[in-house]
Amino acid sequence: MNRVEVVVDQALATGFWVVLNVHHDSWGWMDYAAGASIPVIEAKFGKLWSQIGTRFKCKSSKLIFEAINEPTGSTLEHATELNKLNDIFLTSINNAGGNNPRRVVSLSGLNQDATKTSQWFQRGTLYPNQPWALQFHYYSPYDFVFDAWGRTVWGNAADKALLTSEFQLIKGNFTNVPTFIGEWDASPQNTETAARWA
Repeated sequence: MNRVEVVVDQALATGFWVVLNVHHDSWGWMDYAAGASIPVIEAKFGKLWSQIGTRFKCKSSKLIFEAINEPTGSTLEHATELNKLNDIFLTSINNAGGNNPRRVVSLSGLNQDATKTSQWFQRGTLYPNQPWALQFHYYSPYDFVFDAWGRTVWGNAADKALLTSEFQLIKGNFTNVPTFIGEWDASPQNTETAARWA
């Protein structure tokens, strides 16, 4: 048993839900937006999820597979490739069998960003009975969340309008699709307490 499997088993035994993903490979070997070889990426990605799907196929339904964390890209062409990779992911885990065809999976759009996801994400037609949810990340506004350029305060009318519009993008474009925020931040290290509470 490898370390990942030990941690997954411990978390599941405790009653937690677990999201298992390919984390930040999108910034390395599979950065299709940076000009890496698409056929090589697709082949390796399929094999990777075949192995993961096989290894974890008998785990409980509280284990969720997430195809890839924060996939890169900023164009329709990048989004089209990501949508194709999501289908490769679904094929790989379904072919691995076990509980995988009934397992909830987490799919996402480019950068797991509300705007790019709303513009270009499309759930493929493969495996229509596979339960799935849409995941996005919320690190906005960036200069506040990460104390960039000294900004530690949040809460004026423009800040609130931006938050509302970004969440409405997801809600308005993905009605009746289970959606969750996989990552967000407003840490005590970077933000003032009142702004964080706001």
